[in-house]
Amino acid sequence: MSRLLIRELERYYDPWNVEDESLEIIDINYVIAQLPKAEPRMELADGLVVFMQEAFRCLQPGGSLTVRAPLASNPSAVADPLATRYFNEGTFLHFAKPVDKEGLDWRWGKYGVDHGTRFNIVHIAEDGGHIVCTMEKPID
Repeated sequence: MSRLLIRELERYYDPWNVEDESLEIIDINYVIAQLPKAEPRMELADGLVVFMQEAFRCLQPGGSLTVRAPLASNPSAVADPLATRYFNEGTFLHFAKPVDKEGLDWRWGKYGVDHGTRFNIVHIAEDGGHIVCTMEKPID
């Protein structure tokens, strides 16, 4: 089983040195909250968008991505001086395959995160002050 566990941020908001569709599992913990925000003046893409695109590219069809992130309503998460972003269930829907054509497609044009990055949401749950989301790359 090919698995990538991300426990330290390193440079996971840049293109990864991983072959296309070579991973079965990607698992990232709370460091996802430290991915840098977009800096249009410096022509830097948003770190979360780049991360999700790279995860999608590197996962095999049917492969899974599990994200553990600080919940936006958690006071401890907001107090973290290294955190640049906070999450809720809606965060992950921006990277989800729409259930129906009318429902979620508005997110793609508005935020520009499509680029083929459309996961199937397998499970989203709140765990105390955290959110855990598992997504799967479609097999189509």
